[in-house]
Amino acid sequence: MVRKICARCGRPEEPGRPFIGNLCLECYLEEKGVAKLPGEIEVTICPRCSSLRVQGAWLPPEGSVEETLRAAVEAEILSKAKPNPEVREIWVENIVVGMEDRNRGVARVLLGARFHRGIEARYEAIIPLRVKHVLCPSCLRKAGRAYEAILQLRGEDGRLSDDERREVSRLLRRLPRHLYDTIGEVEEKREGLDLKILDQASARSIASKLRSRLAAKVVETHKVVGRRGGKAKVQTTILVRIPRIREGDIVIYKDRPAVIKGISGNRIILEEAGGRRTSLSGEEFWESGGLEIVCEKEVKVLMVTAITRDLIYLLDMDNYSTLDIPLSKARLAGTLKPGDKVKAVMRSGELHILGKI
Repeated sequence: MVRKICARCGRPEEPGRPFIGNLCLECYLEEKGVAKLPGEIEVTICPRCSSLRVQGAWLPPEGSVEETLRAAVEAEILSKAKPNPEVREIWVENIVVGMEDRNRGVARVLLGARFHRGIEARYEAIIPLRVKHVLCPSCLRKAGRAYEAILQLRGEDGRLSDDERREVSRLLRRLPRHLYDTIGEVEEKREGLDLKILDQASARSIASKLRSRLAAKVVETHKVVGRRGGKAKVQTTILVRIPRIREGDIVIYKDRPAVIKGISGNRIILEEAGGRRTSLSGEEFWESGGLEIVCEKEVKVLMVTAITRDLIYLLDMDNYSTLDIPLSKARLAGTLKPGDKVKAVMRSGELHILGKI
């Protein structure tokens, strides 16, 4: 059997000296490492309370500042490192942070790696660390910073449901960091959430993103809250009203049932029986008074038992009753055959089959 020879050091393959491609493991690690790592890690810390900004969120310090910095470095490594093609997964085994001054330092990171062939290795990287000192929103409030805008998040009928609150909170956490950091305070109210935003431009940008993702209705108002240097101090209130509809809901659109397939770019995507897709803008949705959501009792799970030239025979999987529907009164979702299970809604004397299960 021909043994491999390392293209870099010339040593042959033998037990205890595995190869990755045409390089022995030792030379591979020296030449390629295990991943493309960030050239520098930037960490933002509050100079007053030592809270740390990690992936857009401010976290209170846990333990010493060094421990908090290590947690921030690990989060940055795991989110930004791109493993080499030969590497299946990487993980962080240890981090040592050393600061040169209050703004700069280095992070000595020990990574573990598992290659596609099952070979495991350890790799140490030294990455420059830059620390930015920025007041966290809480300390900004303590410093007397005024908010320029209030973002009011409300539901379609005036109140956010628990599910809508969770969805909105999830979307807010995924905002770009520069926008998320402008949210100084979140006030829980019975009817929804009030976000206090540091500047009007950021408030409008956040509202625009919610409008695009949820087809929300956005209304902006202004009021004078004082004077500064002879000029009126204006506070902006932006009402963001969120529709009840969510992906997968069955609604009535132009007197026919349709399935909400998604919301993107302020457009609601619907699929009618037969697979025809259409869409309406958020403005059209609100001008029409919204979409009626079909209640669960109206949605039937049926199994196709037979199809003739004139009839489709179905079995109701809830009560095992049978249905014989003329094909002229059935709107089908694609080609069906006996044994297929479908979701369907009876509306205005017609059976609308909205897709297979």
